Amino acid sequence: MKIIVIGGGLSGLAASVFLSEKGFKVTLIEASPKLGGRAYTLSEPESNLEFDNGQHLLMGCYRSTLRFLKIIGAESEIIFLPLKVPFVRPNYGISYLRAVDEFYPLNLIDAIMNFEAVNWKSRARILALMMKIRNEKNKRESNANVFRWLKDNNQTDEAIENFWQVLCVGALNSDPEKASASIFKNVIKRIFFSGAEGYKFILPRKNLRTMYIDKSKNYIISKGGYVNLSERVLEFRIEGGIINKIVTDNNLYDDFEMVVSALPAHALKKIKFSGTQLKNVPSFEYSPILNVHLILEDNPFTERYYALLGTDYHWLFNHGKYISITASSADKLIKKNNAELLSELYSNLELFFPIFNRKLVRSSRIIKEKRATFVPAGDRLLNNTGYFTDIKNLFVGGDWTIPELPATIESAVLSAEKVSREIFNISRVSD
Repeated sequence: MKIIVIGGGLSGLAASVFLSEKGFKVTLIEASPKLGGRAYTLSEPESNLEFDNGQHLLMGCYRSTLRFLKIIGAESEIIFLPLKVPFVRPNYGISYLRAVDEFYPLNLIDAIMNFEAVNWKSRARILALMMKIRNEKNKRESNANVFRWLKDNNQTDEAIENFWQVLCVGALNSDPEKASASIFKNVIKRIFFSGAEGYKFILPRKNLRTMYIDKSKNYIISKGGYVNLSERVLEFRIEGGIINKIVTDNNLYDDFEMVVSALPAHALKKIKFSGTQLKNVPSFEYSPILNVHLILEDNPFTERYYALLGTDYHWLFNHGKYISITASSADKLIKKNNAELLSELYSNLELFFPIFNRKLVRSSRIIKEKRATFVPAGDRLLNNTGYFTDIKNLFVGGDWTIPELPATIESAVLSAEKVSREIFNISRVSD
């Protein structure tokens, strides 16, 4: 069976890989000249470095992503790190949230009760809420936002500022006053209560191009598929309730049985549907991410990453020859010009890390992703996804089609896995 996949971001690549593994002949069509979508790798010729547009963290609970990486032979391209997160505050130094590998889940209790960024009262309340999340059976929180839900569950201001907010902004790329409490609870349960590996960080050994982009493309081609770049889909021609022709800006396709859209919602809406129309495709409020890469003459940092408290910059990742600073939900920051951003960032780094001096910076690269993710608001759970048309041979994937999760690498790959499984089941019935 021949299948056309539209969109060469993570979801489209994963769908193409899962389908190719099952024996389908896939043609992947991507509008841009590169694969990877919102997770891609850049080159810096002057410093002879490659770095990702931002630090895309994986977690041990990313089951679908780990299956995808195994299929394309990328297991050796990632490294699992134990739970050891340095939280940094000016004048307070570093406080670690860390857990030993043994005695799960009791080790998480020990990690929280020894987390010195908050006082004993806050630790006890964090632990009480964690246990409540673990024991609850998928209770919905209506449309409550994370901040309101935390206050309703007796969390101190200190616990919210120095613990929960870091998790919320990092996992959901959204301010706690906007993000859905139900989605946040789902994320916490997956990370901390899905097994002893779930809360471990996973980082690429090199970059995303090495980890999954090139390997995905090579896998698809090795299975007899095609990857067509710089080709934009303009129109679906529909007859008898199925797509029988796909018009692009330089081709017309008519030799296929199934079509998978792995496009963002706003991009899917731009395609012309001749003979029917889209329905129930949601509109999203998007949240930006700012990433600043600083190439250093000398690197004084010793940890692989740091969580920064009390600043608009949330994470620092240490890559040896350069560091990457990430600001999630960065609506205020992306409006500033590069000179303002760098001056403010250097001041922050010198305040947080006395070992840092702006004179160490040899060069910089600022990347502003204005549509990095969507805001996972409360009504996401009400817009249950699945079928957005009456077209029998069109399947829709993408991180936005998993209503119980935010826009993450895992939700993108999970959607691809669900679509491929559905197509496989349909093909077995038709055979």
